[in-house]
Amino acid sequence: GADSGSVSGVQMEVRGVRCEARLPPLTPEAKTERDRILREWSQSSDAITRLEGQIERIVYDTTFETESRSWGKFAYEKPDKGRIDINPVPITEKAIESRQQEVEKARTEQRRSEVRVGKEGQPYQLTESQREQWWCDGERIFSLDLDRMEAMVNQIPVEMQGGNIMDSPLPFLFGMPPERALRRFEIGFHGGKFDAASRRARLIIYPNLPQDAQSWKQADVLLDTSTWLPEAVQLHDPAGTKITVYSFSKLKKNGSIFELLKLSAGSRFTPSLKDFHVLPVDAPAQPTVPELAGMHYQEALRQLEQLGLKRTKDAGNRVLLQEGSTAPTAEQKFHVQSQTPAAGTPLEPGVKVTLRLFADPAKKTAQK
Repeated sequence: GADSGSVSGVQMEVRGVRCEARLPPLTPEAKTERDRILREWSQSSDAITRLEGQIERIVYDTTFETESRSWGKFAYEKPDKGRIDINPVPITEKAIESRQQEVEKARTEQRRSEVRVGKEGQPYQLTESQREQWWCDGERIFSLDLDRMEAMVNQIPVEMQGGNIMDSPLPFLFGMPPERALRRFEIGFHGGKFDAASRRARLIIYPNLPQDAQSWKQADVLLDTSTWLPEAVQLHDPAGTKITVYSFSKLKKNGSIFELLKLSAGSRFTPSLKDFHVLPVDAPAQPTVPELAGMHYQEALRQLEQLGLKRTKDAGNRVLLQEGSTAPTAEQKFHVQSQTPAAGTPLEPGVKVTLRLFADPAKKTAQK
């Protein structure tokens, strides 16, 4: 059978596809469409200075056959500030009864139930979620448990500051430059092709890098190609025991104020920790080589220098630049084509980073 989740009428399905499977090769036509979609999604995301909206989140535990539902609001300000408020959906006798009725009706009509059912054909048991908030002021991430009044504060490594919050609790809100996306992820379409008439791109995504693979092993993204914003995102955890479905609504780009959370534009996105018990966090992990593919070489050098890897003319040089293949477009010249070692590699003492840069197409043409 297919795993499926329904949120606000948005149905996300993975029909007969094992989460461990990787994508079959795309046809040339599908690859062209995928690359176009990634490019336009990235360009649209880059034009967003502020974004707000409502979210619904469902977490399915497929081992214990439980389901928790929550809803909330979020606000994002470019390049790296954000806030998310999450509240549990109350569990009522009426809700439990309605779910049971839907399962029985679907069984009678011999169709798939809109309510997830377990091995015995009964609805997943509803469990309470927690009230929580997530804040990011560009330098720190604050995770607040409002029921326990506990807070965790994590300092963002310098090399990771200043980018969009792709790694926030709301994944795939934004598209990244295609060359970076295709280095970080394996991306294709459900069914192997894009249905342009639907105005929705049903993307299936697998992680290529360890830092993503430790959090999820498959993502399904339902992207509205008229707004270039996601309608829903479904994540499968690495153990194959949990599925988390996010649904987005009332999305508003570039407003002068954040209406849903009553924030003024330019807010510092820093919460008050008065009355919170601040929990200690683990010491920072060993620094790793950042993802540099797709960046202009000057930005890549800046990030490496912040990590202590400097490009010099003496024996202490830690960064090497090499000419790569001709840039596909003039805009991509001198951008990083590939890197050694790969992103995520621990920065051991003395390690050197080699960057291959796209060559200037005008120079190549002149040589010919």
